[in-house]
Amino acid sequence: MDTVKDMENKLAYTIKLLEQAQIKREENREISKQNYGLLLDAHLSATACIGSLLYKNNLKPGKSNESISGRLSLIASFVQGIDLCETSISEGLYAQAANLLKQELETIAALEEFITGSRKDGKTPNVKFVKWDMAKIYGDLNKVAHVSDRKSFDPLFQIGSLGDANPVSMFPIYKIEISRELYAYHVAFIIQVANHLILLHNELYEEKATETEYLMLAGAIKRLKDEGFLIDIN
Repeated sequence: MDTVKDMENKLAYTIKLLEQAQIKREENREISKQNYGLLLDAHLSATACIGSLLYKNNLKPGKSNESISGRLSLIASFVQGIDLCETSISEGLYAQAANLLKQELETIAALEEFITGSRKDGKTPNVKFVKWDMAKIYGDLNKVAHVSDRKSFDPLFQIGSLGDANPVSMFPIYKIEISRELYAYHVAFIIQVANHLILLHNELYEEKATETEYLMLAGAIKRLKDEGFLIDIN
């Protein structure tokens, strides 16, 4: 059995490990905020559009059918994960972020399949028809999410090289290009879900989105473009 001293040592090491990780994550968040530029406002505008649509009718029930019910569950899953995905990206947890972004992309694909009537329960959604050619990043997200490609996975943790050795950090490392790219994907996904919510809101309550809500999305798209992430909305 562990002695009291052994238990105290284990607890001390656990606290130290988690504290150092948290300190590094907070440092990464501050650096991320400094380098996101207009992406921060794009995230705020797109998320605000979703919030406006959800709260204008106080989340009360509306019309329902199988498609509406399925899409509501998907949107609920996406909305609940927005903060977690943003945190993973901004605090340098890029492998975890890749998993969450992959799920966000699949969620949008499933929403598209409900719209076209091609959704099949138990089948992984086909990301091929997600707008803005987002299917092209699915493979890269998969490589990291499944830790299957060292060329994609290892650099997330490396802190330089020493000859043949490539030291890694046990704590999250900030990488500007990865951070900005993943954050831009996240914002693009939020915009697409907001568009789906506009359609769904009209079905539920026979009420169109307001001009302000459309302007929120238009502003988010413009800021993505201004930051060099060019996308064309169809």
